[in-house]
Amino acid sequence: MSVLKKALLFFCVILLSTSIWYFFVKTNDFEVVIHIETAPGTVYQNILNWNKNLNADTKRTAITKKQPFHKITNTYKFEDRTLEFDWNIHKINDSVTKVSVGINDPDQSIATRFKKLIGNSTVAKLLDNEFSGFNKVLTNHVDRFDVVVEGEAESPEFYVAYINVSCAQEEKANNMISSSAYINAFLVNNDIKLLSNPFVEITDWSIYGGLINFNFCFPIEKQSDFPIHKEIKYKKVSAKKSVKATFYGNYSFSDNAWFTLYQYIKDNKLTRKESITEVFLNNPHTAGGKDSTWKALIYMEIE
Repeated sequence: MSVLKKALLFFCVILLSTSIWYFFVKTNDFEVVIHIETAPGTVYQNILNWNKNLNADTKRTAITKKQPFHKITNTYKFEDRTLEFDWNIHKINDSVTKVSVGINDPDQSIATRFKKLIGNSTVAKLLDNEFSGFNKVLTNHVDRFDVVVEGEAESPEFYVAYINVSCAQEEKANNMISSSAYINAFLVNNDIKLLSNPFVEITDWSIYGGLINFNFCFPIEKQSDFPIHKEIKYKKVSAKKSVKATFYGNYSFSDNAWFTLYQYIKDNKLTRKESITEVFLNNPHTAGGKDSTWKALIYMEIE
């Protein structure tokens, strides 16, 4: 066999092997990788929000599986097909998270891969547009806050007037706003002096469901007798062994500090308990300036 024929045969074998791998063996039709300087939990929450935003006008996505802070699988309706997205979230180091997304078109995989190969794929154009948008929103979000972990500390101890709230995680700030003037007016009308900054005591955080139960607390002096109110109660909030972080940014997304503390506790092989305490050092109604300068102290309880 001549050298030319051997070379041609070798080329055909390589071409056939590559084609078999590309069309039948390769795991995903498309793959996207994103690196971002934030905690895995922040990325996870933004993926959930991305799905919600896509469904604002019409049902385009549906989450079929999720493992908090690690993995999300969802479907995406596009033209006459249903794509499958498999998101995998990995912590690279103390500051960087990697997001690997495998996208498949299960009903038209071979045709989709061929169109991608010849540069005529509408799915490729869709993905380029969607992930450019997702990456921009995620980056802008991360740029709006900062979290500094300070290590182990005790959460504050106060006697408080409080109101209990159960809601979705993202609705915490709105519930605080609606309750703040209400509680403050009650304290003023009853000559009860506020001793320190209001704070939130989260008593239950359902990570999978994204639901929380919390007490919105106003530190006051303990008295022998308090006015009775159908919603506002009184109690002592005891100090708790915790890991502390300082959060800078709008309080509506202070839960990003939870994600950072959660990861810190996991990395340092500590055991997390249910309670999270957020002490707000600025009044959003009077703070002025950029919300990036607002400061809160976040305590996540540990054993």
